[in-house]
Amino acid sequence: MTQTYRDANAPIEIRVSDLIGRMTLEEKAAQLCCLWERKPEFLDDTGEFAPDKAVNALQHGIGQISRISDYRG
Repeated sequence: MTQTYRDANAPIEIRVSDLIGRMTLEEKAAQLCCLWERKPEFLDDTGEFAPDKAVNALQHGIGQISRISDYRG
């Protein structure tokens, strides 16, 4: 099946429509969430990214990333 949303030559409206049509309700809802508020669900006890936890916590998408980390530098 052709994935029109990946076709850079297709009009944006068509690409968006194709992508939205392929997404599940859970994936669409996940786009409304903010990773910042859910970070304990995918970080380990030291505050580092935990891939094994992320598999479940982020299975429907990441939505918005407000801030990557708690510190600067």
